[in-house]
Amino acid sequence: MKKSRLLTAVLLLAVLASAFGLSAGAFSGRGSSWTQVTQVLAGPGFTAGLRKDGTVLYAGKNSDSARLRALKDWKDVARLELDSQAGYLIGYTDRGQVLLAQVEDYFPWTQADVSGWTDIQKVLLQYDAVAGLRADGTVVLKAQDPGAYRVSDWKNIKDFCFFSDALVGLKTDGSMVATKYDWLEGSGTTRSDWKDLVQLIPYYGMMGLRADGQVIGQDNLGEMRGSRTGVREVYSASDSIFYLRSDGTVAANLGYPELPAVREIESWRNIVALGFDDGDYMRYLPVGLCADGTVKAVTKNEAGEPYGQWDVAGWTNVKQIYSGADYTVGLCYDGTLLVTGGEFGTADFVSRIGGWKDIAALSFDAGYGDGHVVGLRKDGTVLAAGNNEFGQCDLN
Repeated sequence: MKKSRLLTAVLLLAVLASAFGLSAGAFSGRGSSWTQVTQVLAGPGFTAGLRKDGTVLYAGKNSDSARLRALKDWKDVARLELDSQAGYLIGYTDRGQVLLAQVEDYFPWTQADVSGWTDIQKVLLQYDAVAGLRADGTVVLKAQDPGAYRVSDWKNIKDFCFFSDALVGLKTDGSMVATKYDWLEGSGTTRSDWKDLVQLIPYYGMMGLRADGQVIGQDNLGEMRGSRTGVREVYSASDSIFYLRSDGTVAANLGYPELPAVREIESWRNIVALGFDDGDYMRYLPVGLCADGTVKAVTKNEAGEPYGQWDVAGWTNVKQIYSGADYTVGLCYDGTLLVTGGEFGTADFVSRIGGWKDIAALSFDAGYGDGHVVGLRKDGTVLAAGNNEFGQCDLN
């Protein structure tokens, strides 16, 4: 009798789990399903993972919603992307099909709006339009107002971005095309100036990076310290933008300048990458990764007081850096982590991820100081630490 009751209870739980999208397997985020993972994404209140077999894992916010239960049916996914501002998880299949899952219902676009799109390399969403870039350089687009964006004659596009109420395209010959050109007014540049481009930079103003390292356009933040020439890469965070030059130096433009900090950053040398808070929540000063694997960070604030949360002195053998709102993590070549932190970097948090080993990649949700960190191990298993309000860290 006891065995019969136990079997009945197990079957009932299985039925309920299936009904609420929590069945064991690719979508559950529980038990042994978080194995053979090739990519992880930490989003606001959730964690997503792509498995080797092309299925998708999800744990956290709104996991029982109808729009997310469809994730368990995703197949043949080759790559995942997160658009946290729009509230979407985006999947790309081997055939270039687009899969959309709404974590939040900020925007109106659903899977039906992109069904039938093929050969897609990149998808962008904003409230009034969703656009897809095909491998052949053409663009497909669906808008609430069909006349607002005209891209039917666009060809040879290699990248694109939304800026204000315009879609801007970067062509393979380095020129630019846009659905509207109002943003050029007052910028000191014309359409003919936008040539030999390698990157479009939508920020407070529209900018472009040329092949010769010159940045054109306006960032509209205020006084620019140093020239925008010899630039290799452009980084932006909340109220700040930084230009990493080919010679390893950094130029800065801050909406609210911290002059001692900026001067210190401008003294850095041999920088190969900058680290920021990807969520753009609080931190607008970067840390710098040096060519020799050491790390640079601002040591004093505007009042001349030390920044304890950025104590990276002695860090070596670092290949990747991440700078959160008040913490910094360095991923070393041997798969270990170096961690220093402030409020979010509590002793428990620091000690937990500081002990992680065999890490191949990291993903962070800054979460206004209470987010979480996800680590992908070399063996395809996953670790998570930090805020677990929605079960986003329950991966094992």
